[in-house]
Amino acid sequence: MSNSDKTQKTDSIKQPSKVVTSGAAKPVSGGGGPAKTAPPPSSGSGSFVPVLAFVLAAVALGVGYVVWNQNSNLEKRLVAAESVASSAADTATTAANSVASTQSSLDAIKSAADSAGSSVASVKSDIGAAQGAIDSANATANASKSAVEALAATVQTLEDKVSQGIDTDLIKLRDKQSIIQDAIESLRASSSSNSDEAQNSWVVAEAEYLANIANQRLSLMGDVETAIHALVAADARLRTVSDAKLLDARGQIADEIRSLRAFNAPDIAGMALTLSALENDVSKLPIVENVQSSDESAPATEASAAAPELGELANAEGWRSLADSMWHEMKSLVVVRRSNETALPAVPVMPPGQRFFLYQNLRLKLEAARVSLLRSDQIMFRNSLNGARDWIKGYFANSVATSDMLGALDQLSAAELNPPLPDISSSLKILRDWNSQHQSTAALDSGVAQQ
Repeated sequence: MSNSDKTQKTDSIKQPSKVVTSGAAKPVSGGGGPAKTAPPPSSGSGSFVPVLAFVLAAVALGVGYVVWNQNSNLEKRLVAAESVASSAADTATTAANSVASTQSSLDAIKSAADSAGSSVASVKSDIGAAQGAIDSANATANASKSAVEALAATVQTLEDKVSQGIDTDLIKLRDKQSIIQDAIESLRASSSSNSDEAQNSWVVAEAEYLANIANQRLSLMGDVETAIHALVAADARLRTVSDAKLLDARGQIADEIRSLRAFNAPDIAGMALTLSALENDVSKLPIVENVQSSDESAPATEASAAAPELGELANAEGWRSLADSMWHEMKSLVVVRRSNETALPAVPVMPPGQRFFLYQNLRLKLEAARVSLLRSDQIMFRNSLNGARDWIKGYFANSVATSDMLGALDQLSAAELNPPLPDISSSLKILRDWNSQHQSTAALDSGVAQQ
């Protein structure tokens, strides 16, 4: 509400007070009818008029006060109404702003609601798919549960069968255990009665085993030392047995031990080391050099000595002497060497670069002899040594190193790689016969005892 409107209202409210004040001199109308004019005062009532005027003035003052008071209250109410109206206008403006904000919020909420609606639809579809998966999983779980129940029933059946089978097997095992226990008791009884004989049989079996080892090592590998140790151990076992029948076996073992100790076994390792040493000494051998015979050396010497004289003659006598001189020079380039019948075969003179092959060939022959030695091949061993000996005599000169090597080769050739081994099987045969006879007697006694 504007200030002009407020002023107009105030003026309209104040106008009646002015009318009332001015109307005090007018006649007062009584009731609701027309106003009556007071009669003119009489001359006899002159003192009543001032009183009446005073009364009227007092009434007018009272009415004016009342009106003024009402106007004051009305102005206060108008001011309060204006403040209320202003406050209401502000409130309305704020409410309008709030409505606008609320409208925008409602629009945002509406768009969010639309988006939420689409999300809800998507979630509903996902929930439907999840529900289908859950239903499928429930069906699978139900099927698995059925399978587990069937498997549990099968396991229970198997457990029952196994329990029954175990009980049956336990009964059978107990029966077998009782039978075995009875057999053990009978064996203990028989062993207690024949303890000495059983002990003797065990000792003789050990001695037979040792004698068998001695025969195998000697016949298969030529191991004399192991055979001797085995026979000594067998004799030590038989020494504890007090049986006269085993004295022959002990005597035979003693003879076999003496024959083995007297056996001269070839020193294979020593001969192999000797051949290795000879291979290392090959480079010390001097190679033979051919010497011209006296019949051929003289003409060659004369031709070489006459060479200067022929040159001089060529200068003196002309081209014929020169031709003769050239002929003699050409003849001196070729020398024929002859060896005596008692001398070694003629050996071609080799250049120093090729003499290496003479030494290397001799080393190969010695190495072949060493390999044959380790293989105990007597024939190949001697053939390799003879080839090395002939090679030394044909291509190497006489010297101390040559003589020593030839002597060592002769000594090696005389060695016997496979000498006849002594027979040690007699003691083994005696021990086997004793064991066979003792086992037959024990079996017969056991059969009689069981009967």
